Amino acid sequence: MKRWGIQIFILGVSLLSIGVGTQNVQAKSDPIAETYGALTSTNLYRPAAIKSSTNTVIDIVLKPKDKTALFQQALDVNTPGNSQFKSYLTPSDIRDKYGQPQSVTDAWKAYLAKHHLKTFVYDNGLLLTVSGKVKDFDQTFKMNMKTATYHSNPLQFSKTQPVIPASLADTVWTVLGMGNHNRHYVFPNAPSANAQGLDNTYAFAGYTKQFTDRYNVQSLYDQGLTGKDQTIGIIAFGGMKKSDAYHFWKHENASTDMSRLTVKNVPNSILDPKL
Repeated sequence: MKRWGIQIFILGVSLLSIGVGTQNVQAKSDPIAETYGALTSTNLYRPAAIKSSTNTVIDIVLKPKDKTALFQQALDVNTPGNSQFKSYLTPSDIRDKYGQPQSVTDAWKAYLAKHHLKTFVYDNGLLLTVSGKVKDFDQTFKMNMKTATYHSNPLQFSKTQPVIPASLADTVWTVLGMGNHNRHYVFPNAPSANAQGLDNTYAFAGYTKQFTDRYNVQSLYDQGLTGKDQTIGIIAFGGMKKSDAYHFWKHENASTDMSRLTVKNVPNSILDPKL
């Protein structure tokens, strides 16, 4: 089962740094509508059944000290002409300014360890990745992962609320992955969409003009900022096929020289017991 939640979370934060446009586009050229249609017309599948001994992973997203300031700085460092342009923060800097202190993340690690769950703390102090057996998640969070659903309380996934110290519960923004195994949920089957011959690149990106309109980047082109000689780094929590990048470049009339693309795989210290 893919971890859709964390990818959506990261995508949402990423959009804050590139400025999404609000220009109206006719329905016939709306990539969002086409994507929605492609997804809803495909075959659907339900999550695979899990056992109490199944190993799984969730993510606990902690509250930033100042969400407004965090999002604003993400915009500033990506806005040409801004005094903060390219004044990037290291993960440790993010923690110092916006993340939870080590005392909080250490307390989370200790609490979850008592329940046989292992925690990896990201250096920014905003994200915890927790791994363990389904039965231990069920006991800790007073739920059944096979039927878990989200409630207004970010730590509640059934009718019963877990007993978690208030000092920890109050630091949580949201939890991702708890509902991934609920058999009542359905997900689009991407291979099915490909089998139908749907052009998913067009659905998500569109032609170059649609891309520039959708993401409001024409002002950058007007300043002569075309991206030439610039390198973009993308951090992903899943694998990728180089052929997909080639297909996207070709569709956008960009250079299809595959030497432009470098993929570096980073070992997962959560799931690899040797690390």
